[in-house]
Amino acid sequence: WGDRVTDAIVQDSGGAAIVNLASEEYFKAVRPERLQGRLVTPVFHEIKDGNARVIGFSAKRARGMMARFIIDGRLTDPEGMKEFAEAGYRYQPKESDESRWIFSRRAP
Repeated sequence: WGDRVTDAIVQDSGGAAIVNLASEEYFKAVRPERLQGRLVTPVFHEIKDGNARVIGFSAKRARGMMARFIIDGRLTDPEGMKEFAEAGYRYQPKESDESRWIFSRRAP
């Protein structure tokens, strides 16, 4: 599956930036080294007792909220995602790198 999925993404993206909002499990079907253009993966952390963790259910909801944010805002550049502030999440520039952007919030 990896080649077919990756080829479809490469063809559809046309070298533009790719925002990965798939779960880790689904993204395993993609060969990221073959993608063209910038790949950005938002990661959603919950902070509890000073520790940051990815909580599966919360991260899934946050990925959906991010997708809605991108669509409603008609974003064409991933940099606009840094303004995402739904459900208490905020972009964390010090914890992020070029391709893995961390958004965190206090655990509810």
